[in-house]
Parts: sequence; C-alpha cells; structure tokens
Amino acid sequence: MLYPVEKIREVSLIDKLNMIFTKIEKIDFEKISNNLNRFIFDADISLREVSNNLNKVINNFNYLVENNETKTLPKNLNKTLLEIQKLSKSYNNRSILYIKLNEILKNINKSILLFEKIEKKIDNKPNALIFGD
Repeated sequence: MLYPVEKIREVSLIDKLNMIFTKIEKIDFEKISNNLNRFIFDADISLREVSNNLNKVINNFNYLVENNETKTLPKNLNKTLLEIQKLSKSYNNRSILYIKLNEILKNINKSILLFEKIEKKIDNKPNALIFGD
C-alpha cells in the first residue's frame, strides 16, 4: 500500500532562529519607547488633573458637611413639613377659609350665569342696551 507523501522542507533550528532574529531586528524599539514615554507623560498629567479635581470635590463636600446651615437642614425641613401639615389640615371642608372660598366661587358662578343671560339678550336684541328690555 502506498501513502501519498508530500515533500516537507526541513528547516534547521539555526534557520528558524535566524528568521526570528531578522523579525526582531525590524522592530523599531526606539519608536515604541518614545510612544510609551509620551503615553506615560500624558497619563501622568491627566492623573494629576483628576487628582486635583477630586481634592476640590472633597474639600467642597467637607465644607458642605461642616457648614452649620447644612447641619440644621434636617431640623428645618422637619419644621417646615410640620407647618405644611398644619396648614393642610386648616384647609379642610369645615374650615373658615374653605367656606369663604366656596362662597366666593358660588358668587362667581352666579355672576357668570347672569352675564351669559345678558349676552344672549344682547345677541337677540342688540339695541337692548340702548333702549332697555
């Protein structure tokens, strides 16, 4: 039985090493080094800017937290909420303000109905304002 055999070019270990060294010699290590140095320099500048900005944020946050107005804010908010709650209770349907506002709205509705009647009369008889009727 015959097996198909392809001719294989034998490459010696020295030839392989020579090929590798040739490829390595073509690499521009100086350019890579310069690019890497430039990248590190730019990254250093960026990191310093970030660090400075973070320090400003921390200082502003500390000032805010240590500020007396900020410390009293929860107490003031609670007081305000209690006042709003008290005020909202005073606007129920039995309060004087509610009753007065309701009367005013009823009077406004009556006035609107009267004006609508007058408007219809004027539409029907434009001379009604002059001669009456």
